[in-house]
Amino acid sequence: MAHNVVNFIVSMVSFSLVAVWLAVIAQGVSTWLDTHWIRLSADINTLGDLLLPASMRSAMGVHIADTALAVIALVTLPVLTFALVWMHRLLGGALLSANKSRELTRRISELNRRVGKLADAHSASADAEGEALRRLERNVHDGPQQQLLRMQMDLDTAKRHLADDPQRAAAMLDELRDRSQDTLEELRDLSRGLVHPLLVERGLGAALESLAERATLPVRVTNHLPEQLDRPQGIEQTSAQGLLLATSELLANVAKHAQASSAEIMVDALPAGSPQATNPGAQGPCPTLTDPARTDQPPAVQVRVRDNGVGGAVVVPGHGLDGVARRMQGLGGSFTLASPAGGPTTITLRIPLTDWSNRA
Repeated sequence: MAHNVVNFIVSMVSFSLVAVWLAVIAQGVSTWLDTHWIRLSADINTLGDLLLPASMRSAMGVHIADTALAVIALVTLPVLTFALVWMHRLLGGALLSANKSRELTRRISELNRRVGKLADAHSASADAEGEALRRLERNVHDGPQQQLLRMQMDLDTAKRHLADDPQRAAAMLDELRDRSQDTLEELRDLSRGLVHPLLVERGLGAALESLAERATLPVRVTNHLPEQLDRPQGIEQTSAQGLLLATSELLANVAKHAQASSAEIMVDALPAGSPQATNPGAQGPCPTLTDPARTDQPPAVQVRVRDNGVGGAVVVPGHGLDGVARRMQGLGGSFTLASPAGGPTTITLRIPLTDWSNRA
């Protein structure tokens, strides 16, 4: 309201000044036309008549004065106009800056919220990766490391019997060869937890098929990924590796706790705007990737693991499902658990694809 009142006054002053400058320019032109062609009444006074002293107030002197004033007005008109516009700008900035402040505050709050989400995701990812490394360390310590220590002691024993009992030494060496093969296979299994070779060579679909074949219970894989995504580097390696490790953890959890006879892995590619599927009783410690009320969601890869077990699964902090959920949160995705009593249990993993258009 203050701007409307003050701006009206300033606008009237600005209009008057510009009108005067234009009038001076017009007079400088019209005074020559009047003298030589129009010849109006001699009683009409110009600026030259008003400004010149009486001793210099001749017809030629008045014309020169009017022309000089017109030239000055013409040269200074752009400067005057710029100054008036600058004054209006200052006025608007002084009286209307509250709206800009509110918008700036809103944008700062939005940025702070995003920074907070990124910090939570980074913390969750760091926790999940730290737990994975600790688990890998335990597996190496309890598995291959113990096997190698035992093989080292058996080799010393075989060396002692090599001279006095060659047959026993040969038998021990044969046994050590078989055990070394088993240890090698175990190390290969552990290395797949770091970077699965099929993930690099053939893509996510093939890696999930391999995971299902090695499971301790029958697992069917339904792969609906389009060709441009179901190939090496079709999905960003960090995202694909995260989905693969999470699925492996879920299958291990099914084998240990679900009392299931079979399971199914369903892989889909969701285009932008796909709503989040809602399940009564769904739970998870990390936010979902999409909101059913919004249609501007990014494209995503979705992996669902379903078993025919007894159900009743819950997310317990510090345990397997919590680690999977935090891994998804660290990758900017979502974890949704639906496990009614009596089953079936369905866990949905989603990770956004930020460069879908480049891969399509």
